[in-house]
Amino acid sequence: TTAGIYENLSITIANCTSIDDPDVTLEDPPTPTVTVVSTVNPVTCGGDGTIELLFTDVADDTYDIDYDGGIFNGIVVTAGTATITTTAGIYENLSITVANCTSVDDPDVTLEDPPTPTIAVVSITDPAACSADGTIELSFTNVIDNTYDIDYNGGTFNAIVVTGGTVTINAPAGTYDDLSITINGCTSVEDPDVILVEPDVPIITVTGTTDPLTCGGDGTIELLLTDVADDTYDIDYAGGTFNGIVVAGGIATITTIAGIYDNLSITVAGCTSADFPDVTLNDPPTPTITVTGTSNPITCGGNGTIELLFTNVSDDTYDIDYNGGVFNGIVVTAGTATITTTAGIYENLSITI
Repeated sequence: TTAGIYENLSITIANCTSIDDPDVTLEDPPTPTVTVVSTVNPVTCGGDGTIELLFTDVADDTYDIDYDGGIFNGIVVTAGTATITTTAGIYENLSITVANCTSVDDPDVTLEDPPTPTIAVVSITDPAACSADGTIELSFTNVIDNTYDIDYNGGTFNAIVVTGGTVTINAPAGTYDDLSITINGCTSVEDPDVILVEPDVPIITVTGTTDPLTCGGDGTIELLLTDVADDTYDIDYAGGTFNGIVVAGGIATITTIAGIYDNLSITVAGCTSADFPDVTLNDPPTPTITVTGTSNPITCGGNGTIELLFTNVSDDTYDIDYNGGVFNGIVVTAGTATITTTAGIYENLSITI
């Protein structure tokens, strides 16, 4: 029979009943008790903490400890105590069953991971120059002063020093999505995004050129510039630089001699234009002079003639030079001229236009 109090036991035979009336009490085994002595929270997110338990009426052995929604299996009880190692969570109505007797104390335990850090972007400063660094100002909670790595999609800012819950990161232009910090295995979940942008790259366009009017003289190069503030700049080209070029209203004029000026560029705040236009300035065409015929004087002291043919010489009056002298006021018509002069040696005839 089950546990209970059975008093005045008797038997009846042929209507005769015993009169001894003995009493009997049957008792279940003692019901175990379970008490939480202490708990230790996990020191890292996802790590284990501990639950220290005290039992009565539980012999040394291995038991299962039940709680709402689960079981701690294989818990070793020694001298009425046990330690459960488990992750953060809510463990309500802890109980142990021994010889089919279940404890009724039903204590509750909550283990908590360390506080999760938070990260927020306070402000950003774009780079002031191409290839220079900008800044990202961050604020944190649950982050003690120390050196940390700050992760983002595709990379990490290493060894960032956090002081007083804030930090400044120096970084080049770029997209830094899902910024996060991890402490004791606990990763922030705010995932803020930051974009740092370099200054606008200047654009340089040649709007016109004027060739020199004279050999060795200056021509001009007219430039249109965008994203270039009014100031004085150097304009680079392959093999050289035009120094001190004044830009006003996005326009500049370079005065220079004939030449080939390839890959014109301007650099502003470390940003170099990428258009690289080419310019060629040409001197006027060089005249040519050819002797087509001569006539010697027919009398001593008289005049002979020198017949000349020119190219790149317009109709006009010119001086014709030779070694040691000049024929002045020579009329060129349709590319020809006749010089009338006395006998002599006239070397290295030339015309200058």
